Amino acid sequence: MKEEKKKNSVDQAGFLNADNIAMFSLLEFKENNECFLVCNTHLVFPANHNEKKLSQMIMALKAFETIINHFSKISFFLFVFEINYS
Repeated sequence: MKEEKKKNSVDQAGFLNADNIAMFSLLEFKENNECFLVCNTHLVFPANHNEKKLSQMIMALKAFETIINHFSKISFFLFVFEINYS
């Protein structure tokens, strides 16, 4: 029987199996239809694998770039990183 990997668990190589590292919220002001983008990240990685932190940050920034390019009326943004060791 095949064992399923748990989300946000550390596999045998020490890498995290996390696919939910950031949450984006796009808010629109009613008065002028301008948009405000908020991104909150929770990066978790093994202390001996700093490249995983970098990889997760790159993934979050690429998603951020995609959203910025798609919505032309974004006037403001807030990007918050929370970084933890496991």
